[in-house]
Amino acid sequence: MAKIYNDLSNLLKGYENKWVILTPDYKRVVSSGKKLDDTLSRVEEDERKRVVILRVVPPSYAPLNL
Repeated sequence: MAKIYNDLSNLLKGYENKWVILTPDYKRVVSSGKKLDDTLSRVEEDERKRVVILRVVPPSYAPLNL
């Protein structure tokens, strides 16, 4: 069976509270920034369909369940 879990903690270290764009294989950061628009502007138009975009939260973040 294929591995379905990737530990991104080492890759995303230092990107807390930023937007990050990763390659589809989750192995490399393509771009990062505080604003999504700025982060996307550094990625070529045709590449935008093949990347993973996420917001990195601090390790101490714990969502509230109200």
